[in-house]
Amino acid sequence: MKVGYCGPFCDTNFGDYAMLINDIYDIDEKEVTVFSVFFERIDFILSRYLKEYKVKKCQIDVEYEFKAAETKKYHVQYQCGIETPIEILQHILNLKQVEEYVSGIDKLIVTGGGYINKIWTAKHRIMKLYSILAVILVADRMHKHIIFMSNTIGPFQDSLDFFDLLLGGITPAVWGIRDNIWSAKYLKRIGVEKNVFDLPDDLYFLNSKFIQKRYNDRLYKLIGDHDYLLLELYESIDYIETISSSLQDFVNQMEMKFELKVVFVALDNNYGGKIQGDFIKKLAPTVSMWNEESFNFLPIEELCYLVKNAKLVVCQRYHLMLLSLANNIPFLHILKEVLGNRQYYYMKSSGLLRKMLEGIEYQEELFLVDTFEKMMKTLIVGLEDIIQLQNKVLDSSIKKENEYKQLVIRQQFIRKYIKGKL
Repeated sequence: MKVGYCGPFCDTNFGDYAMLINDIYDIDEKEVTVFSVFFERIDFILSRYLKEYKVKKCQIDVEYEFKAAETKKYHVQYQCGIETPIEILQHILNLKQVEEYVSGIDKLIVTGGGYINKIWTAKHRIMKLYSILAVILVADRMHKHIIFMSNTIGPFQDSLDFFDLLLGGITPAVWGIRDNIWSAKYLKRIGVEKNVFDLPDDLYFLNSKFIQKRYNDRLYKLIGDHDYLLLELYESIDYIETISSSLQDFVNQMEMKFELKVVFVALDNNYGGKIQGDFIKKLAPTVSMWNEESFNFLPIEELCYLVKNAKLVVCQRYHLMLLSLANNIPFLHILKEVLGNRQYYYMKSSGLLRKMLEGIEYQEELFLVDTFEKMMKTLIVGLEDIIQLQNKVLDSSIKKENEYKQLVIRQQFIRKYIKGKL
């Protein structure tokens, strides 16, 4: 069987391309077609992880010009108005080539997590969104079997009609959602109620091919034999400047009071984390930075190893929180504000906790915090208590049972709706 993959995996954002590779490994059909708007940023990833696969690459050329200004503050502009499927396809300069590649696949897998929302109508992102939607629309016209893997749907806000017009009429589709509360409600708002399945996140159960059993030289040079706190942050530089003295004190307290080395990891390039990491290291030179020297891509197995061996993970990125939960590593997930509130990250993170911790008594506040300042104050006062309380939850046999059930659900979904072997 020939399987095509489309989604937001077109740059250096760890979660997006890690989900792609993990899905390809778990589905394990050897003839693969990858659709992407930027291959120069993921070519190395494909060549590193897909050596045993026959890979075709379909570059999608999108006609859309917008240059986002890179400043200390975040200022996002959104695309206004509704476009029909005809208008979306008119943005694709090589539409005939895309049609040719889609005609050569048997099924289209739409992966990549959370991009069906207003956030992805931002002008600096919408070119990527057009490239994903175009492949879906072409596959729909050709009556290809379309499978949406575990996605977060929404929030839509004033982009509801945009997505309703483009996706509400996709008929030969199976929809996977990674929370059965908010995502299901948002799907109903665009008219999708049939063939909707509650699935675990595409990255929660990491394929065994990613297991790294021992340090490589780069990891050992970074952390050696130290206990460490793994830190990730991609707030604006303007914000980090306002908390600079508190941040310096936090690093000192972790090192002196708790004997924890602070290791910073950026999960995306530029203002997606790399620039923030460089800035933090200047503020607190004792902080170690995993990808300080270069940023071509983050090896999936190395990041997983760093998470598995951390004493605590502090992060804003959802997929770093996910890897911590999956590996029973205590964590504090800072819910980053998007679209003027914290709904987007709360939907994903709370949905994941509810799924994997169902039947266990816990307070969300034990794992989720709303600001970086609150996180620092909380850990300086009670780090050891938080780790102890979280370990009781994370080591629960109920959690293990929930995870086993979710793993079976994912395996059965792949067998039935992708491989057709249930």
